[in-house]
Amino acid sequence: GLDKKIRQAKLDQQAFYDKRFPSKDSEVLTELGALAVKNNVLLARVQYAHRKPQQGLVEIQIEASLSGDYAPIVRFINGLERDKVFFLIDAVALNGQQSGVVSLRMRLTTFLRADTTNAGAALPLTSTDTTSTEQ
Repeated sequence: GLDKKIRQAKLDQQAFYDKRFPSKDSEVLTELGALAVKNNVLLARVQYAHRKPQQGLVEIQIEASLSGDYAPIVRFINGLERDKVFFLIDAVALNGQQSGVVSLRMRLTTFLRADTTNAGAALPLTSTDTTSTEQ
């Protein structure tokens, strides 16, 4: 029965990859922006870098600057942890606080499925200024 278990484990792994890891950078950035808008957080700047593909995945390291009131920022972080896209929060640094508004810098890691990306060498650091606004 070991052969069947190995086959099933591979199928389960692929299903997990398909469900939790997007195939395009734009899906990751769209999800970050949607979480920011949903939680009333201003996502001011996002930088990301790709790492060389390994085991069917491309690692993406993300650095983001965000600001907002304390409670919405907490909800945003909680949303990242529970999101359908697999986000790992590597670091959170408080940059400052002005009259109730908290400014943070976050470092995140996520992954893309390598089978649908340009699986060449690591891509350079890319910067994106987002347009998420507080509501």
